[in-house]
Amino acid sequence: MRRALQIIGVIALSLLGGLWFLRWITPPTHAEVSGAYTRSYLGVTEDLTLHPDGTFQQIITYTDGRKVTASGQWSLINQAVGLSPYNEVYDVDFSNGKTEIAIKNPPDGVGSIFFEADGKRLMRECVPVFLKQRQSAAGGNPDTK
Repeated sequence: MRRALQIIGVIALSLLGGLWFLRWITPPTHAEVSGAYTRSYLGVTEDLTLHPDGTFQQIITYTDGRKVTASGQWSLINQAVGLSPYNEVYDVDFSNGKTEIAIKNPPDGVGSIFFEADGKRLMRECVPVFLKQRQSAAGGNPDTK
C-alpha cells in the first residue's frame, strides 16, 4: 500500500511538472503580444505599439528631443514577432572579444526584423529588452508591467 502511494505521488508530481513545462514553452497568443512596449538605453527611448489589427507604430526619442517614427505590419510566428519595416536604433559590435552597443543617429531603416516574444517582453540578441506596458486604472499613461 505504501509503495502504491509513493508511485501515485511520483506520477502526480510528474504530471504537474509536465503541465508547468508545457505552459512555459507554449507560444504567446496574438492578443497577449498586442500592446505598448518601451525600452530605454544610453538616453534614447523607443516606444513600440503592436495594434491588434496587425499594424505597429514605433517612436524613437533621442536625447535632444528629436523623434523618428516608423509604422508598418507585425506578425506572430510561434514565439517570434516580425516587424516590417523597422528603424534599427542600436548598433551591436561583437568584435575584439566583447559586445559593445552604440546608438545609430539617424537609425537604419531595415526591411524587417524579428524579436522573441513571451507576452511581457520583446527580446533580440544583445540589445535592450522592450518591456510591455499596461494602462493605468484611470486610463491615463501606461505604467511598466
